[in-house]
Amino acid sequence: MTGHRRKKAEAVEQTRRILKEYGVNFDSNAYSIVAAIAMIVDKSDRSLVCGHIAEVSAKLKSIRGMGALGAGKRIRNMIATAIVIDAYADGKDATAKNSAISAIISAVIAAEIAAICAIIAASAAASSASS
Repeated sequence: MTGHRRKKAEAVEQTRRILKEYGVNFDSNAYSIVAAIAMIVDKSDRSLVCGHIAEVSAKLKSIRGMGALGAGKRIRNMIATAIVIDAYADGKDATAKNSAISAIISAVIAAEIAAICAIIAASAAASSASS
């Protein structure tokens, strides 16, 4: 692995660790979000930005539909990340910012589709079991 790629991989791993320290966890299918944070946020700002993500996620939890019975922690963390990254990257490279936001939105949509598929499968299994 070249030095440039190794530095990027280390930045992603460092960002993942910082997020975990703040209680913001992402499933392996959402590591693109962690990578987006690592690539956009300056190394000196990562801890601060990750702290803001945790704060926004906690605040979102108090909003109707975003609590444990609503969107859930995974989706809340993704939305909080989009909000914080959008604010942080304001005035920075628009292409990088838009790419990060698109990656986050794609991950949210994928998570919602997976949840819907799981509900449909459970419903179909319950229906066929009762027949």
